[in-house]
Amino acid sequence: MKKQIKLSLILLGTIGCQEVLGSWQPMPRIGVFMDPTKMVYVRAPYVEFDLAYQGFDINKNQVSLSSLVFGKPVVQLKDVFLASNLAAQPGITNANANEYLSLLSTMTIDMSLEQKACIFDVEASLTFALGKSDVLFTMGITAPVEYYEQDITTKYLSGGGLGLASAETIAGPTNPGFFAANDANMDTFFQQNVLAPKGLTMPARQQSLGIGEVRVYAMLDFSNYWPEVVEKLQGGFVAHINPLQRVNPNVVWPIERGLGATYLGGFAQCSLNVTPFLKPFIVGEVTDDFSHDQLMRVPMQKSVTNAQIVAAGALTFPAAGVLASANFATYDVLAPFTQFDTTVPFFADTTLLVSRRRGSWGQVMIGNRFEFGDAAELAIWYEHDHKTNDHIKRSTGNNANTATASNVYNFVPLTQNSRASYQVIGWCIQYTLDNDIKFTLGSKHVVKGKNAFQYQTGFAKAEFEF
Repeated sequence: MKKQIKLSLILLGTIGCQEVLGSWQPMPRIGVFMDPTKMVYVRAPYVEFDLAYQGFDINKNQVSLSSLVFGKPVVQLKDVFLASNLAAQPGITNANANEYLSLLSTMTIDMSLEQKACIFDVEASLTFALGKSDVLFTMGITAPVEYYEQDITTKYLSGGGLGLASAETIAGPTNPGFFAANDANMDTFFQQNVLAPKGLTMPARQQSLGIGEVRVYAMLDFSNYWPEVVEKLQGGFVAHINPLQRVNPNVVWPIERGLGATYLGGFAQCSLNVTPFLKPFIVGEVTDDFSHDQLMRVPMQKSVTNAQIVAAGALTFPAAGVLASANFATYDVLAPFTQFDTTVPFFADTTLLVSRRRGSWGQVMIGNRFEFGDAAELAIWYEHDHKTNDHIKRSTGNNANTATASNVYNFVPLTQNSRASYQVIGWCIQYTLDNDIKFTLGSKHVVKGKNAFQYQTGFAKAEFEF
């Protein structure tokens, strides 16, 4: 039987929690929830809880989240503090081997990360027939509000045989009690001597509330041609519009809502009803993004030549461009060097206006539904999501903070692990109270991946049809 013209108003109340990264944004949500057989379809509320305390690295091995964010399994002081790195290299500075600036260079900064996002979605769509044909046309929009929360728990672990408790007795640039006189503990040392000169902060908790990624789509439905078997046969255009927001580059691991860019692409989905135990479905989406300008922390090359040292006589850290607090003003550079200020981009000395283009997404979901009587239905599925590499380069826009064109930057650590993939298994069971009310409970789990968070997700929803 031919379907009539449909007007479908879909209000999707979506409350969820999803772990995301500054450089590795969450996968775009795929699939359209409109029901071409109903005049009005309402899904509210939709509640989702995600948990990720581990991830998968570039070799698909299970690792901590900090390894993904910071690009290395162990971060030492010398990786993020050039002054300590130079002090640990004999002959480059006038630091003695027994001073804590050099001894603490191998101190491990153990950072445990947690990030959550709570999302509320409102979606509306309009469906109507194209003239006298059996083809249905649908336009829809999703406008979410997202709340993000990010936590960093930091511990300082001794390295190179140095016990942190003995740091206050180690000689400083002026006297043996230098450390105790200037720093209450290792955390204040790190915050005041390492981060503050860079204009950086690393709060234990960050929070952000605002509009998330707005999703707009238009599609055609051809299921009317095979109404006995086909429930959905759809294809169309989709846009994921990045929200207006300011990503603060002066915070270590800043919060960024949405997908991190505006994506355009196409999608298709098909759902069949062959028998009560054979109701397969497949959903696919391919999207690409636009480049955008953004302030980011990018490692910058610092160098001192022998001619500079001879001309200055005593080239102090500030004169050599080595950022450190005033406590280290008496340190001198004695030998030439050329090094980047950090190997971990979030800890770079300065910001740079870059042109950033995030990688393209290719996604597919395939599964089957099983009917149990007239009231219950079980669905299971497999989803594979793949993202290509990001591309980052110096922007052609004005940037007062880095106006010197001769500066050399290292973009490699920002993009080398940005290629990602996720393999997801999911299930849900749906109970129909009557023909117009349905309740669903389910979960989905990332079982394997590459440069990816290992999500563990549980969700529940209520649906009403008119």
